[in-house]
Amino acid sequence: SLVGSEMCIRDRFSEAAELFRRALESHPKSGNATESAYMEALSHFDAGQKEDAAARFLSLYEKLEEQGADEGAEVPYLLDSGQMYARLLGEADKVEEADQMWERLSRRFANSQSLDGILDAWAYLNLKHGRYERSDQIYRQLLEKFPDSRHAGLARLSLAESEMDANRLDTALLEFTAIAMKPEYGAAERESALYHMIDIHAAQREWQNVLKYGKTFAEQFSNSNHAPNVQLLYAEALLDQQDYAAAKEILSMLRKAVIEEALPADSWTERILSLIHI
Repeated sequence: SLVGSEMCIRDRFSEAAELFRRALESHPKSGNATESAYMEALSHFDAGQKEDAAARFLSLYEKLEEQGADEGAEVPYLLDSGQMYARLLGEADKVEEADQMWERLSRRFANSQSLDGILDAWAYLNLKHGRYERSDQIYRQLLEKFPDSRHAGLARLSLAESEMDANRLDTALLEFTAIAMKPEYGAAERESALYHMIDIHAAQREWQNVLKYGKTFAEQFSNSNHAPNVQLLYAEALLDQQDYAAAKEILSMLRKAVIEEALPADSWTERILSLIHI
């Protein structure tokens, strides 16, 4: 529907949804019927009518899945409608239903190049809702099937964090190091991995490594939210090396940032005061 598309351009999504519905009702077998059905669902979504959108995405998905019963068949809008339905279930905190829908998509598109994206979204749903065993299971599946995927960095980072949470620090450290040193991974994954590396080295009182990787962090991620915490660990390493002047300079800068509320007070910032008087 050209008029429906015009309504979308003008952000009149409820009107657009009705126009797409009428077009579909008037011409259910036309070449544009599937597109009209998808655009109707998408217009409801853009209008904030999430339940209506979810119902229509699911209806379209099931209809297209039946049409493309051959597992290898590429059916336009099949994956798009299924992913939108799964995401809407997740947004509505229907986590178990969303998990089942992502699993259904992973089976339907088991031989598709889109599978790594499906696995990533499925794992992230579970990660976001604290279902770590489930997310780990799916991330391992992603890495096994797609070791060079653009989602591989996040998958490895999440699995390494699980190792860290289980107090398997040596295993976690090896993985964090590998992630941080792999330029093909995204900056966010490398930043988090490098921060965890420094934190583990500090916990193990390996101060030379804290200095080494703390400098790398400052060079690569100076604007990171983790930067002040890394600076504190770096100052602690300097104190171990008896470089009191350099340590005090960093600690004084951090203390000033806390006093001026440029750096939010937190449990870890209390350590600034205890170190500055050493």
